[in-house]
This record gives sequence, structure tokens and C-alpha cells, in this order.
Amino acid sequence: ADGPVLMEADMGYQIDNMEGLDVWTRDDGALMVSLVSDDNHSMLQRNLYLEFVLHED
Repeated sequence: ADGPVLMEADMGYQIDNMEGLDVWTRDDGALMVSLVSDDNHSMLQRNLYLEFVLHED
């Protein structure tokens, strides 16, 4: 079964082609999610590094 949706993004945010994912704990105990993409040598794409904090409800 799928879990809960943590984030939704459409092309309005120009986020595509995510190739790397890491979930890690910051020194203060916060749970982090990092995503990375590359531009595939394309002028239509860009390199991105996105970092999010997961908050418990």
C-alpha cells in the first residue's frame, strides 16, 4: 500500500527529472529529505538541489 502524500508539485514549480533522494537526520534531530537533479546537458533543464524538513503531525 502507498503511504501518505508528502508533497505535490506541478510544472508550475519547474521541478522535473529528479535523480537522487536522501533521507537523513540533522544534528538537531530534524528529519530531512534531499532531492537532486541534473540538466542532462539540456538548455531546457537545470540542476536542482532541494531540501525539505519533515514535520510529524
